[in-house]
Amino acid sequence: MGRKRVTIADVAAKAGVDPGLVSKVLNNRPGFSIREETRQRVHNAAQELDYRPSMAARSLRTSKTGAIGVLLPAFTNPIWSEILDAAESEADRRGYTLLAGIAGNDPQTGDRRPSRFLDLARSGSVDGLLVASTLQDSDLKAGFEGIPWLHINRRPDVSRRHLVLDDTAGVATAAEHLIDLGHTRIGYLSGPLDTDSGRRRLTGFKQAMTSRGLPHDAFVESTYELSSGAQAMSSLIDRYPDLTGIVCASFTTAAGAVAAAQVRGIGIPERLSIISVHDIEMAAAFGPPLTTVRMPLEELGRRGVELLLDNDANVDIDEIITSPITVVERRSTAPAPR
Repeated sequence: MGRKRVTIADVAAKAGVDPGLVSKVLNNRPGFSIREETRQRVHNAAQELDYRPSMAARSLRTSKTGAIGVLLPAFTNPIWSEILDAAESEADRRGYTLLAGIAGNDPQTGDRRPSRFLDLARSGSVDGLLVASTLQDSDLKAGFEGIPWLHINRRPDVSRRHLVLDDTAGVATAAEHLIDLGHTRIGYLSGPLDTDSGRRRLTGFKQAMTSRGLPHDAFVESTYELSSGAQAMSSLIDRYPDLTGIVCASFTTAAGAVAAAQVRGIGIPERLSIISVHDIEMAAAFGPPLTTVRMPLEELGRRGVELLLDNDANVDIDEIITSPITVVERRSTAPAPR
């Protein structure tokens, strides 16, 4: 048999107070006076009994579900573990939990796919929605009346609520790192150019190269998928065999690029230096360890939850997180070969 659920009455009995007072303390109810010693005794009792509030009861009492939905384009991109970990921490601090699902276009085919998770969100099962998938503002009009939502890590062409990173500066920083190492023939594996993030990252590459008087013609479009990165890398090497450095628009793109280079027997970094936007723990496990540009992924997750919960659904949001952006130098980049 499962363990009996701990109730507010159990906490009240252990703390020696009235159940109504326990409810006020644990829900941070404003407008009542209580001795600090009594408040602490209630919290200690709840902790010792491992009390967990009933979400169903909370929903009936407050008309809130206590859940925030997160719509992702896919679960395959490892940067989402960094973003969602910070988002979950901020949500938990505010008494919420995260529910994640997939909606939007299939990354392999580009076709729109049905989403049961989106239907769940529209049914009123979440109090807000963080949108990282390919959905547009128009997709979020029907069924989300009064429910706040926020695009994160992307800004659709027509968008009134979004939070993004400074992708332009991130890619420019990566290109400048290679230039400072003496590379003059540098290629770029971009993200999809039908997305705002893909275009902003390409702008960063072009700006960095132009500012140093270097050509910026060597680039191939890719998606943020490993297999696409490998194919784009092969195409880039075939078209521009004199390249000595490669900037990758995402970590997964870089993983594909490294794999493609190794298949061809191209030494990294002896023959070709590779740097990627986004730094995650896995980068240190590459052979050789991958040089990256660390972007504020954790701040994106934390700030996304903050903006979602602190703003009315009708408030326009246009925010960019500009720092910190730093190079994490590992062994995949080196001075340009002579």
